[in-house]
Amino acid sequence: MSKIEIVKLQKSYTNRKKNTTVALYDCSLTVNDGEFLVLLGESGCGKTSLLRVIAGVESYDFGNVLFDGVDGSELDQRDKDISYVSQNYALFPHKTVYENIAMPLFTNKYPRNEIRKRVSELAEQFGLQMLLTRLPADLSGGQQQRVAIARALAKHPSICLFDEPLSALDSIYHDGILSLLQRLHAQTNVTFVYATHNLREAVRIADRIAVMHDRKVEQIGTPNELLLNPQTEFVRDFMSQID
Repeated sequence: MSKIEIVKLQKSYTNRKKNTTVALYDCSLTVNDGEFLVLLGESGCGKTSLLRVIAGVESYDFGNVLFDGVDGSELDQRDKDISYVSQNYALFPHKTVYENIAMPLFTNKYPRNEIRKRVSELAEQFGLQMLLTRLPADLSGGQQQRVAIARALAKHPSICLFDEPLSALDSIYHDGILSLLQRLHAQTNVTFVYATHNLREAVRIADRIAVMHDRKVEQIGTPNELLLNPQTEFVRDFMSQID
């Protein structure tokens, strides 16, 4: 299940005082099988809400979320085969790096020899071989994020969602992890959907960029298409921020 279609989606939140905030409105988007699509926009435009709806951890008011043409509401979460990486790492604090990476494999009852092989493979790819026995508290921010991404990819998901995964990292870690994500995507058939407010980051990694504004997708296209042929004033002004 690698192609995602979002059709006229609305998502709202209601607080304890019964006040309602609309986070997504008339939002439509198609993510093609195996592409690296970036959701680009300022804070509050709906990027995280859209990712969480796709991930199945948030309900929505109305509209459609389709996976390879099948309504997501008709699918078990396991059948969607989605992994999710948040900006706060969400590692298990009392489990080692090995145990954190292996957690999806344990959950899905992989044989132990396959788990050892897969964790070893990921540890080599992410430069974590010497850290497998450490706890998250003993790691730097960049190391923790590499563990979180390795864990997300452990079970070979069809779709991997990234919610501003590098926003909290120092620049010394940022470029290395971005390059690693590009390499991993090139080596797999996994569909990547990556949310960021960083224009340079988006232009560097995206097959296509979906510019989000005012709770919906304003325009979608390749970086060059958006730079050379913006369809709205907002997209023109936003994309002009790159030198």
